[in-house]
Amino acid sequence: MKINIVFEGGGIKGIAYIGVLKFLEERGILVYQIGGTSVGAIIAALIAIGYNSAELIELISNFDFSILKHFGKEGRMRGLIDSVKGIGIYSLQDFENYMQTLAQAKNKTKFLDVKHGEDYLLKMVATEWVTKRKVIIPDDLKYFNINPDSFPIAKAATMSASIPIFYRYYPIDKYRFLDGGIVSNFPIDLFAGSNLLTLGFRVNEKLVDRNKAVKMYRRKVFKIDQEIDYGNHEIINIDTFKLRAVDYRRGLAYKDQLIASGYESIKKYFYEKMVN
Repeated sequence: MKINIVFEGGGIKGIAYIGVLKFLEERGILVYQIGGTSVGAIIAALIAIGYNSAELIELISNFDFSILKHFGKEGRMRGLIDSVKGIGIYSLQDFENYMQTLAQAKNKTKFLDVKHGEDYLLKMVATEWVTKRKVIIPDDLKYFNINPDSFPIAKAATMSASIPIFYRYYPIDKYRFLDGGIVSNFPIDLFAGSNLLTLGFRVNEKLVDRNKAVKMYRRKVFKIDQEIDYGNHEIINIDTFKLRAVDYRRGLAYKDQLIASGYESIKKYFYEKMVN
């Protein structure tokens, strides 16, 4: 059995997605296309390039979370000044380097490496501030004169996770890329054209994408289509114990519970929806 998967953005709560992968591996269910926003994009990228659940658990257990609160080469003072200007406090350059190292270990560093025919098996969402566009990476990179095939997966995941104010925007030429959650924190429509079932996983208690006021604001400010084809999909909610997205210390302490919660959420779905 093959399925597509979409992961919602949610910071440290995304650890729960490892439990989802663990269940799928045990049942022999194959992931064909996968994508997401922010942490959802990061986990999706790691799965797409070949990391299994056991390897992801090890990566999380040994991960140095201090690189997520690094001021970069410019130093602390520059970070504080940039935060006042609205540019962002912390740099994700060290994190991008880390992701690149992981990609190199699996010998899949660019989107050409996760391409099947004319379609990409990995997709993620970012926001471009200058043009006010929702950007599906790698598909939409051509609109910015960027070759999708040669674009680094690590760079794309970092762009998708650049939370405004908290992290500095990601500059490429004259463009400024930010967290995809600004325009679509739960991009369930990523694989709407696929014939396969798409399972979408959510980790946030407040489902802002369903709020009419939020939708109207996004459509007014950003260039987002009014009508969206969500395709054949199911949504699965994961209990994340009211953790905050950037509460890394507490989230790490809840690592085992988050993974177990992700596992149980998809297990419940399969036994209630797929078996009956």
